[in-house]
Amino acid sequence: MNVSYRTNFILRMGIPLFLFISYFFISHSKLTLIIAVLATIQVIAFGLDIHRKGNWNKINLQHDQRTRYN
Repeated sequence: MNVSYRTNFILRMGIPLFLFISYFFISHSKLTLIIAVLATIQVIAFGLDIHRKGNWNKINLQHDQRTRYN
């Protein structure tokens, strides 16, 4: 799915958010908390990488049609 880096970042933020909600309201498992913290660190690193490269408004071409048929 070709979306902007900003949209991709917002979609990736949903995973740690769901894991934290799951930890605090549903499971109270230490493994869920560890996975949520690691996912949060990954999202922060992804956001910092986008910010350094200045790609917030650019489109992330994951499946470019031109290279598929060449």
